[in-house]
Amino acid sequence: MASKLSCSELVVIVENGGVQVKRRSPVLGADSAPTAKQYLLAHERGAYTTCRTIAHTNILLLSTHITRLSQSICVIRSDLIGPESPPENRALFTPEALRAPVLHTIQLGLRAWFHALGKAPASTSTKTEDDIRIYILLSVEEQAGTLRPVIFTFMEPLTPLGPSLATTGCIVEVPGAPPRHHASAKDSGWVRDRLPLEQNKTPDAEEVLLQTEEGAITEGLSSNFFVVMRNGHLRTANEGVLSGTVRQIVLHACEHKKIPVDFRPPVLSERADWAEAFITSTSRLVMPVRLIRVLASSQLAEPYEIVFPSNGPVVPQLSELISQIQRVWSLEENNMITEGQHKPKDRLGGGQHKIGGVSESSTRMTLTFDFSAAQIPFVGIWGSVVPTLTLCNIPPEVHPACRSRSC
Repeated sequence: MASKLSCSELVVIVENGGVQVKRRSPVLGADSAPTAKQYLLAHERGAYTTCRTIAHTNILLLSTHITRLSQSICVIRSDLIGPESPPENRALFTPEALRAPVLHTIQLGLRAWFHALGKAPASTSTKTEDDIRIYILLSVEEQAGTLRPVIFTFMEPLTPLGPSLATTGCIVEVPGAPPRHHASAKDSGWVRDRLPLEQNKTPDAEEVLLQTEEGAITEGLSSNFFVVMRNGHLRTANEGVLSGTVRQIVLHACEHKKIPVDFRPPVLSERADWAEAFITSTSRLVMPVRLIRVLASSQLAEPYEIVFPSNGPVVPQLSELISQIQRVWSLEENNMITEGQHKPKDRLGGGQHKIGGVSESSTRMTLTFDFSAAQIPFVGIWGSVVPTLTLCNIPPEVHPACRSRSC
């Protein structure tokens, strides 16, 4: 690459073991990097997931994302790897089988990312604008009756929230669109199916919410939806939705804070009982909602709006707690640049993880980078990573992996 790129214009794509580093230009051209949406739409339908880095080299709940890929592809391609398919086919797409190739593609991409920037990852960075959004697409290739998983990785800068959205909240719209089919599977086909809803969304709306015929709000196009009831309970749909990783963290935080959760979708006819609302996703984390526009549709003749205060007591506290917890939970996959060292043993469920080869009391790793081999092409292993252990003094009630003992 002739010149170093800035983080804001960088895109890295990993396909079939090859790495492409592209510049995102405001002027579209043959060499301009595609958007993530364009990239997903250009490929065969498959399972996908969106994750993010925390402090450059940690990935938030990566094992949960790998499990989601496994479960989703088995639904999407049930003809080849469904319950009735040969066991040897299904064995290729278990979380255990997918883990190594997924880690490998991420490692290749991260090496290329930091090589293009001309700097080492800063494992202690707290700047959101330095972090990366990672899309992983999994499809099934069939040749002469033999199956193999095909993994594509797309990396772009994680766009930080503007101060107004993070503090005063966002606008969401309810156009009367029904919930999606197979919501529990993260299907790249949904990226195409939701295009009309995205295109009809007004420019100032952050998200579009889906509803049932009874007016129950299930989820957003790319987010989970919550309301805080006036009785202090949290309410969110539990069926017919894709349970996002940040949603899992919110539910854990509610358990920690002893906030009751009602696992039923919020119903528009009960909006007088709503005190606050928010949406969650990988890039947004917890984003407060200040206005819901319920649009006219076949179900509703007259549109109306639901306005929330900008200084509700619950959502800001949850947002702060989630920011703390996601940094701890991201440490499950600490050494993303190095292959074959400190492979985690996971206890899946609610973010509970134990790092193999490291004592349970040591839940944080810090990384130092030696660039003495920087002349090696970035598609290979360049530089070395020396992991050092430090103690993480996180209260046991906050970090689920420490519940049984003190850190």
